Formats: sequence, structure tokens, C-alpha cells
Amino acid sequence: MKLDRIERKGDGKFLHRYDLHYTNDEGVPYTYEMVSRDGGIDSLEHLSGHRPDAVVMALTDRENEHFVLIHEFRLELGHRIYGLPGGLIDPGETPEECAERELREETGLRLVELKEVLPAAACAVGLSEEQTVCVIGVAEGIPHPMQGEDTQARWYTREEVRKFHETAPFGSWALICSWMWINGKL
Repeated sequence: MKLDRIERKGDGKFLHRYDLHYTNDEGVPYTYEMVSRDGGIDSLEHLSGHRPDAVVMALTDRENEHFVLIHEFRLELGHRIYGLPGGLIDPGETPEECAERELREETGLRLVELKEVLPAAACAVGLSEEQTVCVIGVAEGIPHPMQGEDTQARWYTREEVRKFHETAPFGSWALICSWMWINGKL
């Protein structure tokens, strides 16, 4: 595969749309469409040197009896889903610092133990180069609703989460992490 050129097609407030024109190994030209938070993509090297964009958190209480989920309206889906707390990493901020800040802002909870910080993973393959870091840990406190957003954070039992898996939509990170937790693998 040979990247021939990158064409910036449009800009929004937060996302930029690109056409990546390339030639495959058989010499056939193609165009790959993508979006990015980065408004300055100009080379394959730029794409491959991408830093993590966001953090999601898979968190239990100290007793490992409850798991925190966010129930939020997602405009792009047209309905509410269960998700994990998380957010964008600010410039100069580490994933761990972002996790502490976002957890406090979104839920009012405190991160009291980091068990694992997973390597950045591509989270929107086929759409974007966005990468997300998953933080696994322990939190404490009483969740409070985010002001100005249709989002509710709450501690859930294994039985509640198991029931939601059968009846409610989930974000991909939330589904796999909560499934691992209810099955004793997290």
C-alpha cells in the first residue's frame, strides 16, 4: 500500500474530515474516508505517531460488589446507553491524571486505586485514528449527576448489570468491561 495524498475535506468545531488517497499493492487507487480530532494530519507518519485521545474507566468499589456505569443520552444514536466514565486527555495530561479529573467531573467519585492502565487501543476503527486508554481501578463516593448534561452515574450490582446486558444498549468498552466484571474476570 502506498499513501498518495491526504485531502482535508471539511472542518467542524471538534472533528475534521479527510480523504486518504492510496494505491494498493496491485496498483489500484482507492480513497479511504476518516474523521479526526486532529486538524493537521498531513502524512502517514503523522497518523502512525498519534497519541491517545481519551480515557475510559472500569471501576469497582473497594468490596468489588458494585461497578460504576454512566447512563447517558447519545445524540448520534438517538437514545440512552450505558457507558463507562471517561473523557478526552488534555494537552500535557497523563491518562492517569485524566482519569482522576474526568471521574471527579463526571461522577463526583474519587479514584482511590489504580490496578491497571492498559495500552492505548484503537476505538473507532473504520472511522478514525482515535485511541483510548482503559484504566481499571477502585473508586469511592456517592455519584452525583453531571450539571447541564443528560447523564447519570450510579453504582450497580452484578445482578443489575447482568439484567441490563439482556435489555439495554451499551457502549463497546462498557459492555466488555462490565461483562468481565460480572463474570469474575476483572
